[in-house]
Amino acid sequence: MIRALLKQDRGAGALEFALAAPVLFTILIGATQVGTMFFANAGVQNAVAEGARVAAIFPLPTDEQIAAAVNSEDFGLKSGQVVGAPKIEHSIDDNGNPIVEISLSYKVPLNFVFFDAGPVTISHSRTVFVQTGTEFVEEEES
Repeated sequence: MIRALLKQDRGAGALEFALAAPVLFTILIGATQVGTMFFANAGVQNAVAEGARVAAIFPLPTDEQIAAAVNSEDFGLKSGQVVGAPKIEHSIDDNGNPIVEISLSYKVPLNFVFFDAGPVTISHSRTVFVQTGTEFVEEEES
């Protein structure tokens, strides 16, 4: 009887699928979570880039105007997961040029089916060289 059972291959496909399915589902769910993180990273970069575009105009806008530009569109980011308002810092670089540093953080929740991995924080910052108007002198026409 045992020899007869060893020669049977009925159900072998179901057993192979049962062994391979958890690995395949884990890879599938992991790929979607990586895609979600790439999407969120692109949204954070686009939001900071929008603030940088506004900060680069002359005359220099206020911090509230720069923050409003960062928050003007959702860029695929959910408002409840943005970590605070955009951080805007004014300083001077090593060559004496005025700069504005804009940074933003965002928590991406990872939704694995079998366990909770907790959120991953994505941060992006951009440095913008700004014009103050004092270094420009118009040439007099002769």
